Amino acid sequence: MTLKDFESRYNFHDSFIESMSYDESKRSLTLVFNFAFWMQKDFVEGEEENGLLEATFHNVTSYEREGGNPVGDFVGVLNTAVEDGCISFNLLDDKNAVFMKLKIVSSSVEVKKPY
Repeated sequence: MTLKDFESRYNFHDSFIESMSYDESKRSLTLVFNFAFWMQKDFVEGEEENGLLEATFHNVTSYEREGGNPVGDFVGVLNTAVEDGCISFNLLDDKNAVFMKLKIVSSSVEVKKPY
């Protein structure tokens, strides 16, 4: 799916990045989120409220972290924004009160529940 479709479909507020890995040979970046399913428009009462969600960004031409490491128990996603083929995850480290940003330039993203 496109980055814009991804940003429109998923609400990442109150989710956390559990892991981040880059495969240089495939030019793909994979983020595993501790995801807030309960925050989604299509959430059905009684289903799993939180769980893991994997997003793999394809044809990554660049990614950068601003303000620190976006992976951590206290680093929550505030919101996302897409502009000119770049998605930005705005993050807050609640423990240290530090704002961070993760920017990814990619052509598409694939989402799945990994477990």
